[in-house]
Amino acid sequence: MDLAEIGNLGGALDVADEPLIEEDESAIGPAKVDDLAQLRLNPDLQRHIQTISEHISTGRSSNQSDEEREQETQLLVQSNSFFEKISFEISCIHKQIVRLYSKKFADLDSILTNPVDYATIVQLIQNRTDTNFEFPKQFSGQIQMSIKMAASLHLNRELLSQEDLTEILKGCDSIIELDQKRSLIGQFVENRIQAQAPNLCALLGPRSAAQLVNAAGGLESLARTPACNILHIGTNKQITPGANQSRTVIHSGIVFLSPPVRKASEAYKLQTARALGGRVALCARIDYGGDDPNGQHGADFKDEIEEKIRKWEEPPPEQLEKPRPLPPPPSQRKRRGGKRKQKWKEKYGLTAIHQQQNKMAFGKEEQGYGEEERGLGMLVNADPGRMKVQSRATDHRLNKSANKRFGFDKKPGTK
Repeated sequence: MDLAEIGNLGGALDVADEPLIEEDESAIGPAKVDDLAQLRLNPDLQRHIQTISEHISTGRSSNQSDEEREQETQLLVQSNSFFEKISFEISCIHKQIVRLYSKKFADLDSILTNPVDYATIVQLIQNRTDTNFEFPKQFSGQIQMSIKMAASLHLNRELLSQEDLTEILKGCDSIIELDQKRSLIGQFVENRIQAQAPNLCALLGPRSAAQLVNAAGGLESLARTPACNILHIGTNKQITPGANQSRTVIHSGIVFLSPPVRKASEAYKLQTARALGGRVALCARIDYGGDDPNGQHGADFKDEIEEKIRKWEEPPPEQLEKPRPLPPPPSQRKRRGGKRKQKWKEKYGLTAIHQQQNKMAFGKEEQGYGEEERGLGMLVNADPGRMKVQSRATDHRLNKSANKRFGFDKKPGTK
């Protein structure tokens, strides 16, 4: 039994299929933390954590029997299911803690959006009224400064009731403990999926590859899926804990939420996901056939996608002003000659008077004449002795039809 039979064992990943908390305001309203933290003391989860801990400590043998591969496949299915359940439960408990602790520190949830970080800081502050506390090393200096500034402005000096404080600390303990179990499950899934789908892991990352294989119903089912449909795998109705509505986000499947797409800029996310869908289909077929156990094809496809993203995000080249070509030397210029050109110049060419009129002296006021003050240019200062008045030749000849009409075509002495 291999990963192709995951769909028959566990089914697709869908949080909505599990018997979770009803999506109404009571899920985050007056409910207690003990009612929300159902997985913390779950015996099935405890046994599963113990089993995968043993597998991680012993490692994976290269020569596995059919029974061992079947057990490992079942563990992968259960691990993915528990991972999603734990994430959902952490979100529910976090909303309950925020609702209770907002009476003390209202703006803390806007600074720390991660539920684990929020629970850590709440355990540190608790019911204190001062801001003199030391942060753990996992928080950067910028986050520490933001929390201290917000605490100096919005930290309520009134103490919380003992009942609310107990509920808050209990929820913080539950979040931290569930996060540790979730990290252990994620580590096991990443280690095992690397051996069964190496090219998918090299392309999408171990976590996204495990989710995609499980959601598709197995590696065989994923290998038979067309590339155009891979983007829709995992695009289910996302239920927001405590909300009274559900929403469907287009193209927000597992591939769209994978690390290669998240690294791209917002303008090229969909384009990157579409390019990645075809490569995912190829990697799934390669892994199903067992042609590349080293994952070299997946690494090459990942480099290809990253190179495409870099080219898409490059700024356009600067448009330089193209210099005009140099004019050809006088010896190479083509000039039309002949009687026709000379007659045209005599008829329409500029005379010496017009040439002087079109010129202007630098730094001197131009004189004019007439009502419209037409400028004289340098004609005022021109030497009259050198100016030649050229009479333009005007053609007053009539054409043949006019000569025949008026009788000019007849020779003298004829009637």
